[in-house]
Amino acid sequence: MTGYERITWLYKRLKAERYPCRADFTACFEVSESTFKRDIAFLRDRLGAPVAYHQERGGYYLSDQTFELPSFWFDYRQLLLIAAACRQLEQSSHSAATALLRRRLLDMLTLSGGRQLDVFSFENAPCVACDNENFDLLSRAMLMERLVAISYRDGRSGVITEREVEPYRLHNYDGGWYLIGFCRLRQEPRNFQLGRILELTVLEEEVIGRRFDVNTYMRGAFGIFKGTKLTEVVLRFSPEVRNFVHQLSWHPRQKAVEEPDGGLRLTLPVADFTEIRMRIMQYGHNVEVLALPELRRQVAEEAAAMMEIYKEKEKK
Repeated sequence: MTGYERITWLYKRLKAERYPCRADFTACFEVSESTFKRDIAFLRDRLGAPVAYHQERGGYYLSDQTFELPSFWFDYRQLLLIAAACRQLEQSSHSAATALLRRRLLDMLTLSGGRQLDVFSFENAPCVACDNENFDLLSRAMLMERLVAISYRDGRSGVITEREVEPYRLHNYDGGWYLIGFCRLRQEPRNFQLGRILELTVLEEEVIGRRFDVNTYMRGAFGIFKGTKLTEVVLRFSPEVRNFVHQLSWHPRQKAVEEPDGGLRLTLPVADFTEIRMRIMQYGHNVEVLALPELRRQVAEEAAAMMEIYKEKEKK
């Protein structure tokens, strides 16, 4: 039995004024006396239940019968999923608030002997580090619906600009955190990688409503590079990697067609060639760009540049 089930058992009997005692508890769950003490302490100290001992009845009761368990008291499966989500968040944000929440959830999910039921783990490589203070400030700004001012370093040029952004969402993509919002400098939706935000200030101005639908914007194109001008890229994968590629979801609107020779033709919308070009290069000679011509040219130039590097080393 999990800690959740034991706490629920205790709570129901306390509310029904059945004065649960140590002997009944240990007999029901086949656990030690120390487990009973820990669960009573958890109800009282962590969940705020006014649990007291009734000497004459030989059991426990609620000194205030109006007490109810907090609204976050889910069943054990939901608690496990929330704890798993917190673990995933911890790996990329290192937020103290997230770590504390996961510890509290795991305290509720204990087996006999005090063993915690921590059954999910994640591994993301690589992860892009971000400033934890900025992560917390942006979370607060969105909850308060406030405008933020940022100093932002461009990932390509390195140029630093000052911007005011209406913050709508924190989005984790491929191990990195991004702020999705409306940039008043560019007057359009933009993504900002948190690791490139040098300074951040939450302003007093309120942000009422949103200038674009975030979900629609995020579904617009492959990868983190979004935009309104979408084009369709067509890739052909060799039979050697077909099954592996077929299992991957590159984009919700992708179209995969198997070819007679066992290859795979993949079509998906993009707004920027940067990320799709890097993804293509991962598959080497097992992928060919069929469309668009400009992307095909860029990949060919990149492959030629790589060949030159190895040719130079062979000469030495």
